[in-house]
Amino acid sequence: LGSSLDHNKKTEESLAAYDMGISKYPYFTSYQLNKAVTYKNAKEYDKSIEQYKTTLASNPYYSNAHYHLGVLAFNEEKYTQGLLAITMSALISGNSSVLYYLDNFAAMNITVEPKNIALNSSKNMDDFEELDLILKNKIALNKKYKTSSSFTYPFVKQLYTIIENLEYNKDDKGYWMQNYVPYFIALKNDNQFENMIYYLVSMSADEKISDQVKKKMPEMKAFYQWHNNKWNELQCRTEMTINGKKDTYN
Repeated sequence: LGSSLDHNKKTEESLAAYDMGISKYPYFTSYQLNKAVTYKNAKEYDKSIEQYKTTLASNPYYSNAHYHLGVLAFNEEKYTQGLLAITMSALISGNSSVLYYLDNFAAMNITVEPKNIALNSSKNMDDFEELDLILKNKIALNKKYKTSSSFTYPFVKQLYTIIENLEYNKDDKGYWMQNYVPYFIALKNDNQFENMIYYLVSMSADEKISDQVKKKMPEMKAFYQWHNNKWNELQCRTEMTINGKKDTYN
């Protein structure tokens, strides 16, 4: 019902329908995601951003929410934030379409139209300005730029640049700093970058490409386990009320 109302430009009615669904089924996160989409379609981008964050607070494994959040960030020329969120979407979904878009975003083949969207409550949060400039200028896409991976796709080189230069700042309360950066720093510290790339490349719809990594199946399985354990450790603790009892659950 909410999607149908949104399609017919009945924004308030659509939001009301989703709010009713959320009140009845608070842990059914599709209602929360679709509410964010309705805000986006109504060009209420700030509310859309916050609703995507709310969705991910309920379900950090909701790949579509990561993807939409990343696209909105990228469109604001926040390239680091965009690529981190879209990469997480690919890792969670294992979807070849997300990988395709990740590579196109990384290659800077996407036309952006900034709308002055507030990604955080303060402009001082999530300061990746220097990294964004490096990504925008496509320095890593130079043929002479080497990474620890044998693959040279744009997403490989740009992600390598990001991960090698990320620094965690506990005083920066930005959403990306607190939710994505710890994961990717842990990935670097645990020497999982190459295994992550094998895993991502294996999603390719081009069998000639995906076949190249079949022999790396043990590494990919190890990465998949590492990824789930680390993301769960960092993210999957939420307060829920079950049978009248409020508690924190993994």
